[in-house]
Amino acid sequence: MLAEGAHSFTNDWLIGLFNGLEHAPNDQQLKARRLVGTRAGETVKALWGLIGGDTPHSASWDAAILVVENEAVSAGHRTGRSTLRGDLSTMRAVLHLWGALALRGRRLLADANVGYSLLDDLRALMQEALILRRELCRWNVRRGRRDDELLQGDFFRTVAWLVPA
Repeated sequence: MLAEGAHSFTNDWLIGLFNGLEHAPNDQQLKARRLVGTRAGETVKALWGLIGGDTPHSASWDAAILVVENEAVSAGHRTGRSTLRGDLSTMRAVLHLWGALALRGRRLLADANVGYSLLDDLRALMQEALILRRELCRWNVRRGRRDDELLQGDFFRTVAWLVPA
């Protein structure tokens, strides 16, 4: 499954997460979800970079979408603003998770030599995601946009076994 060292979320590993579900997604469904999540995460990462950049007042979802669209086109991928906006909407409840994962290069790390397990890093990722969400909400309030649909409503929170209270 996942060994010591750097880890990425492979389709086999993700399928393992869904083994207990009645209708586990197939490979194609996982690939499609992963693509949508990855694009959404890259957009959140771009937004985070704009917020922390030299001109935070110009940071916006639209500006982040433009950054990701330009990077995708430069890399030879075909995507557009409406696709990226749709990805954000689809992943709204977990944008912070995909964003945190994008910020760390979509990898989990473990090092038994220092007693740092994969579960330890998964806990760290969850904390990073919650901090990212909190800071995005603070940014949203500072810019006077309390009604931003991407940061409203229910969002995924950690479960007790993953991050103890």
